[in-house]
Amino acid sequence: KRFYKRHISVDSSGKEKQHHHNQLERNRRQKLADLFVDLREEVPKIVSHAKASKVLILKEATVYIHDLQKLDKQQEDDISKELRKKQLLKNQLRNLQAQISSHCVK
Repeated sequence: KRFYKRHISVDSSGKEKQHHHNQLERNRRQKLADLFVDLREEVPKIVSHAKASKVLILKEATVYIHDLQKLDKQQEDDISKELRKKQLLKNQLRNLQAQISSHCVK
């Protein structure tokens, strides 16, 4: 007998193959359903909607992702702005220290 990856022999009955196929499909659907629940639990707007449809979950997840991307960009811009301010302040400090040094030397 030859065996497939799932250990179903080639000469297995059609009913066994169908049962195995049905079980695999059931498992696939359950895993997909679990993943939708996981996704729903990550989206604040629908986390409390236990009966949210797949379409709603996907739409709201997309909106949430876009919101997070906007927030990320804004925070990156804020960081860049603060780094520029920091550099300006360092330059001012260096200039003031140079002025103090030049006044103390005289």
